Amino acid sequence: MFDLDSETIDAELLNSLKVTAEHFRKAMGETNPAALRETVVEVPNVKWEDIGGLETVKTQLKEMILFPIEHPE
Repeated sequence: MFDLDSETIDAELLNSLKVTAEHFRKAMGETNPAALRETVVEVPNVKWEDIGGLETVKTQLKEMILFPIEHPE
């Protein structure tokens, strides 16, 4: 390999490097596209019963968000 801290890379070594389709397939399985990095959403495993109080707010959220999803008609 080569020294990543070096300011130059030997031309012979550089010319011998090849990127294959297999490299891309492996990378796609290990990374997220830049456009998706900031939009990845983690959904916590929290149920309505886990949230104490705020009954009015929970009811409003259920009516505005859950009801239209569960009853699209």
